[in-house]
Amino acid sequence: MAMREGYVKCEVFPGMFTTEYGVVTPMGNDKFAYSWADKRNVIVPEGEERPGKYDPDAIEAWVRVIVLEERPDGLLVTLPYESLNTRTFVASWDEVKSNPV
Repeated sequence: MAMREGYVKCEVFPGMFTTEYGVVTPMGNDKFAYSWADKRNVIVPEGEERPGKYDPDAIEAWVRVIVLEERPDGLLVTLPYESLNTRTFVASWDEVKSNPV
C-alpha cells in the first residue's frame, strides 16, 4: 500500500506568516528537514505543548506526510510542501501515525 497520508512527530515554531509554522522534522541519522508548513498540515496536541528537543523555542507537534512506498526498513515518506533541504526520507514504521491524537 502506498500514497496515503500520515503524520510524523516534529517541532514547530511561529512562521513568517500567521497561517504557517516553521517545522523541524527529524529524518533519522541526526538529519532534519527544515520547512514552512501551512497550519492545516500540522497538529499541535491540545494541552501538550512540550518544549522542543532540537529547538528550545519550538514545541512538539505532528506534521502531515505522504507515504510513497512501504519498505522492509520503513516507510518512504515525503513532506507535501516546500522544504529548505530534502523532502523525502525513510521513517521507521512506528514513526508514522494515521491519527496521532
